[in-house]
Amino acid sequence: MHFVDKDKIPGDLLVILHQKPPKRHELKCPAFLLYELIDDMRERVNRGLRIAEKAVRGAEKKNADEMIQDLRRKYREALREGIIDSKEDVDLLLLAMELDALLITADQGLIRWAEKLGIQWLFPEKFKDYLMGAIKRTELISGKRE
Repeated sequence: MHFVDKDKIPGDLLVILHQKPPKRHELKCPAFLLYELIDDMRERVNRGLRIAEKAVRGAEKKNADEMIQDLRRKYREALREGIIDSKEDVDLLLLAMELDALLITADQGLIRWAEKLGIQWLFPEKFKDYLMGAIKRTELISGKRE
């Protein structure tokens, strides 16, 4: 609900949409997830270290503010892009696994991990079309016609 004005959601869609946290204490997670996450983090930490070393070596060529700004940008890219980097990201993956649900996201880290876990995903800009198609299919099945 942080991305959408709740009052602008058509009533038909609220029948389909539900808010629910994952069952964190009941859900089983494949061990490979932990192994992959550890490998990924180790690689990212090493990349971050190499970026910091490069920045220190090039410190004489740039002023301090410029060097720090460049270091922060490159470090952030190396450590945070393409990874699940928050509890909310993990919740989304776990809930999608639990419900065998479609994950709606543009976050490259979530997409990458969803694919590793066999979770279907969809870009947010396609979500409205997906929901409208689901409503039409439901109406056809139940015999309603517009």
